[in-house]
Amino acid sequence: MKASHSLCILTLGISSYLAVSAGAVAQAENGRARFQDRALREAINQRYHSLRLAKVELRDAPLDSAVEYLHAKAMAVARGVSVPNFVVIVPQGVESRNVDIRLNDIPLFEALAYICDQTGTEFSFEPNAVVVCAKGAPLPRSNLADLALLCPWLTAINLAKIDIRSMSMNDALEYLAEKARKATSDERTINLVLPPDTDNNASKIINLRADNMPFAEAFRYVCLLGGADFVVEPHALIVASAGKPLPTGDPEESRSGRSPLWKVVVPKFSVQQVSVTDAFACLKHLTEKVSPMTPNFVIQASLTSTPQEMTLNLEEMPFFEAVRYLCYLSDSRYTVEKYAINIVPQPKPEPPKEEPKADDTQ
Repeated sequence: MKASHSLCILTLGISSYLAVSAGAVAQAENGRARFQDRALREAINQRYHSLRLAKVELRDAPLDSAVEYLHAKAMAVARGVSVPNFVVIVPQGVESRNVDIRLNDIPLFEALAYICDQTGTEFSFEPNAVVVCAKGAPLPRSNLADLALLCPWLTAINLAKIDIRSMSMNDALEYLAEKARKATSDERTINLVLPPDTDNNASKIINLRADNMPFAEAFRYVCLLGGADFVVEPHALIVASAGKPLPTGDPEESRSGRSPLWKVVVPKFSVQQVSVTDAFACLKHLTEKVSPMTPNFVIQASLTSTPQEMTLNLEEMPFFEAVRYLCYLSDSRYTVEKYAINIVPQPKPEPPKEEPKADDTQ
């Protein structure tokens, strides 16, 4: 079976916390470890001893199809044993390395190890998934500590069933946020700051099928599959391409209390594919409804002359945080003055300075 996409998450049965021996887990940095670790390997094979495959036969199969094949085999012999989620994250080029292998009477994870050997990949264990990635690649960073500190209520959300099929990264993240909202008793909204639809990461196709997975981990995996990262802030989750700088503003002015708008909270703000000018005009209009102070925005002409379509949906958002997120999406920054808030383009990074060449004539 030829897979149409190289980025996917495959769920092998009902997801479970990977229960291995305490000694093996203790050797895993931040609760993760690679299968090459001998103690962990023995513990995993013992923990899942019943997941022994009588026959594995793959001919010219892509990596994700090979793992999907193991899924069917594992489920056939599971007999009540929970088989963990499998996350396949492969860079461009790896998906073309096909698997050709024949094995008999082999533990599930030993079979996966042979498949990884043939495709130049390896796998490691996380609390909620087995992660398959390029050999030597750094283990995915977890945001759980940030979530527990800044948004503890998000860490308690568990999604009973996830079914994402051929969605863009942005649509997949909005799907997860909506599922999480419905899973809370008060249907609390999760504010997302997503990259523009024109961003290469935003348009990547994602497939995810999982049961009983924490929202925070599902969100992280979708970002990883889209080639993006997310940052936790008290009022929103910010998704951006890896390496893109975080939103900036004028914290000294906006948060020092010198602006009357500092304590203003906008109950609801929503714009869909609008220009920079229209987005700030909408924020101004909504702020006037909840504050006696009218914000004036002065937007530099270079920002208004470049066509941009901005989409942002926020609830219970402090005014200056909304300004900062709009600036982030429009590659701009703001400064607060006595009578207006100036919106100007982000300065372009200076090119690296060339080292002076040595004088060969001496």
